[in-house]
Amino acid sequence: MAASSKSGRGACCCASVGTVLTGGFLALMITGIVEKKRFEPFYKDVLCPESSVALAMPLFSLPPAMVPPGGQVGTPPFGLYGNIMNTTSSCSNPNQVKIITKQADYKGTLYLPELSNWSWGASEKSLFAGKVNGSYLSVASITLTQDYILPAAGSATAHSKTVAAAPLQNFMGVFAAGHLTGYVPLYTKSEAKAESCVKLFGIEMCEKKNSVTWCGVLGGNCQTQFAVAGMQMWVPGLCSYTKTICRMDSQGGDKAEAEMKALVTAKNLGVMTIDMPCMKHTGYPATMNCPLPSAPGVNQTLHQRDIAGFVDGPYPDQSELEDAESMILMVTSLAIALGAVGCLTSALATVCIVCRLRAGTVKASEGAASVQGPVILASTACEKTSDVSV
Repeated sequence: MAASSKSGRGACCCASVGTVLTGGFLALMITGIVEKKRFEPFYKDVLCPESSVALAMPLFSLPPAMVPPGGQVGTPPFGLYGNIMNTTSSCSNPNQVKIITKQADYKGTLYLPELSNWSWGASEKSLFAGKVNGSYLSVASITLTQDYILPAAGSATAHSKTVAAAPLQNFMGVFAAGHLTGYVPLYTKSEAKAESCVKLFGIEMCEKKNSVTWCGVLGGNCQTQFAVAGMQMWVPGLCSYTKTICRMDSQGGDKAEAEMKALVTAKNLGVMTIDMPCMKHTGYPATMNCPLPSAPGVNQTLHQRDIAGFVDGPYPDQSELEDAESMILMVTSLAIALGAVGCLTSALATVCIVCRLRAGTVKASEGAASVQGPVILASTACEKTSDVSV
């Protein structure tokens, strides 16, 4: 009886251990499936609504000859100096990657091309066109005012400020091209060290990487709203006419710059012009042609308006995306396969062990029954013999 009791306890113990193992492997398999589905599709574009940008003329310190009617004459040095704008940009991240950019790890610059060597239809597609001694005409520096953390499958707002330090001569080519061509390109270059973090099976894995992003728009002369004596008024300015095109790479930015420039064209961004004689305020004679632009960012009277849609880019490198997706797929597939094999193996092993232990218990019980039988018969026989003797 003691052996039978021990066998029963052994069967219960093995069944319990086997059930726990089977449940654990089943949980691993289900978790692997859930994690794999969580990363499908692996990448979607980050959505950042387009925001119109303008440099109002009251921000400039101008000599008397360039001050528009009703404007204030500036003081030397003439040009654009000081904090010219504080901006916010809210983005939505549909991906399972958290992106962290520290305030100290970000540096941006607003550039103008040096338009004396610019040739439309060719220069915007050339990497080096519009540069002077390998550099653009710098207008302003752009910095983050706080760390920017874009959560996985969430939204966040980046806060930045733009501080200008550009002499007036940097803008003369742009002002002229705005009248004589109808529009001009405006560029920004951003250098950042961003940390990307992914959670897989509850474990967070992070990687820091340097990146260079080039963005470009077409802009020109406009009427934009500006606070004067506490009131919003329409004033002359330099406005963005189109949506923003951004491209990114981690190898110095040359590839991103060339890709961006090839897309920041009038044809691609929906900018057209109508030939018109130059008006008096342009400073050019009426015998010259000053094209009137038609673009998403301004109306027929060149008053600035909001641009619908999202910023085009920047996009991560395709090869890096494929490598990351392969790693996620490999880990989740391995977890699913291990969970499935482990679940099946532990379940079968548990059933076999329990069945063998039960079979041993049954044999032990049968053996005990066969031993006890003759004892009872012998006792009865003895009792009967004793009665006869009496």
